Amino acid sequence: MMFPRECSPSSFDAVSNLFHGASFLPTIKHTVADMSTILGLVISGVACAIVPESYRMQVSEKVTVYSLTDAGTAFELEMVWRLDNSNGLLTRFIEAARSVMSEGSEST
Repeated sequence: MMFPRECSPSSFDAVSNLFHGASFLPTIKHTVADMSTILGLVISGVACAIVPESYRMQVSEKVTVYSLTDAGTAFELEMVWRLDNSNGLLTRFIEAARSVMSEGSEST
């Protein structure tokens, strides 16, 4: 069970690259664009899936969660906001995020 590529190209490509690196070609019979549906299918025993770590706490005790800590995956993050939002807190958050990102790029 996977997200359709058109819904999350970076997630789909990262998972596909994991499979490729393991010389494994999965047969993807179905794609689902909703994480709740994917988790429900896993809980019911119909599917297995690779999901973001953030969903670890949302699964049933009947489900085994295995961390792929050495998978070497990294996802690009994007910030989005309305251009017409002049909230001062938003402005400070954007400035802080840009500062953190520029510091990170200097150390690489």
